[in-house]
Amino acid sequence: MKIYLDTCTLQRPFDDQSQARIKLESEAVLEIIQAIEKGKLELISSEVLEYELEMSQQPLRIEFGRKILELATQTLILNESHRKLANTFTDFGVKSIDALHLAIAHEAKAIYLTTCDDRFISASKRIPELNCNLTSPTEFVINNL
Repeated sequence: MKIYLDTCTLQRPFDDQSQARIKLESEAVLEIIQAIEKGKLELISSEVLEYELEMSQQPLRIEFGRKILELATQTLILNESHRKLANTFTDFGVKSIDALHLAIAHEAKAIYLTTCDDRFISASKRIPELNCNLTSPTEFVINNL
């Protein structure tokens, strides 16, 4: 099963763990990573993820993200068709960078895109004929692992 983890998902284990939701999502992200390492899931990456990751000011976040993205079976390079598709997604209220992630996941035929962004999930539900399911890491683990 193909899965795409957006940047906030990749970085969740480094967020403030004092909130229950963040702690649960962090644990779920680590479960997903273990499933990828065991070959139960196929990770899709992109140059958009790599770019966003490199924008971090925290070297540990960058190093961790790079190690996870090395597990990807496919890394997509942003192209004009992604940009056009992303523009249509922004019409449904998806933020620009999230629209790029979604366009790439859609083209790669990822079954799931995990995100910790509730607004992103909500906006994606308005998009007709989307072949990628957006879900939180916690929901993904509960329903799929």
